[in-house]
Amino acid sequence: FNGGTTQKSVVTRNIIRGNLWGITIQGTAKPNMGDLTSADTSDMGLNQIYDNSNTGQIYDLYNNTIDSIKAENNYWGTTILDSVEAHIFHKTDDPALGFVDYIPIKSLVLNLSAGMEGLVRASGRMGRNDTVTVLLRDTVAPYAIIDSTRGVIDSATYTGKFSFVNAPSGNYYIVVKHFNSIETWSKGGGEYLISNGLPNTYSFITAASQAYENNLVLTRTKYCMYTGDVNQDGVVNQVDQLAIYNDQTNFVTGVLLPDDLTGDSKVDLKDLLRCANNVTLFARVKSPLSP
Repeated sequence: FNGGTTQKSVVTRNIIRGNLWGITIQGTAKPNMGDLTSADTSDMGLNQIYDNSNTGQIYDLYNNTIDSIKAENNYWGTTILDSVEAHIFHKTDDPALGFVDYIPIKSLVLNLSAGMEGLVRASGRMGRNDTVTVLLRDTVAPYAIIDSTRGVIDSATYTGKFSFVNAPSGNYYIVVKHFNSIETWSKGGGEYLISNGLPNTYSFITAASQAYENNLVLTRTKYCMYTGDVNQDGVVNQVDQLAIYNDQTNFVTGVLLPDDLTGDSKVDLKDLLRCANNVTLFARVKSPLSP
């Protein structure tokens, strides 16, 4: 891009890779390569710019102007910010040049709400923030895993932010895994998620129907994942119950114990009773793989 101040091209949805140079900006040209703050949805970035090199040095974007450039929501061949920075020549390399705003990197962002039955307190909050793994699965057999990530569910809001860098826009089953809860899939048919850097939202806590075959339990005011799958075999049964019984008998204490279903850092009768209840309910994974 070489020109004057009227050179304000919108650059979107291009694949620029394997070239001697990627993009070079000269003069006072100011192309827009992605601006998520703009109300105009035509400038969402969504470019793939990577592996453009010269004599062993990667030059995916060279801002040879004094102006700042918007280049948000693009994929640079990696999601490691230090590596992306190394592939862009701008103000951090030469103080006389303009800055390139390349964050956030293109990803599918999901604001997900979920709760774990055993952690819910009388106050309505959960007893702690907790980490879950979230999978995005194809909605047709064999329901392949397209992408996965880990993140934290907040104890007050029951919500966490999850970013998937490999998943394109599409229809997915959202699958939540927690270390002593039943793996839970989103409702039948899947959910259409858009990969444009802006948040998608999905909530399991608002209704049982948000999970595949209503596989949630109402806990105070939130629909939550069944607790008690201590060995993560997809079902709450006597094997889990025996493990909790043994730890209860031995007065086991500690942080993040699989047998501590209530999250109070000790294995006691409350954990045993909660597990026994879910054994009686035949709590198990329900999904297209195991309907």
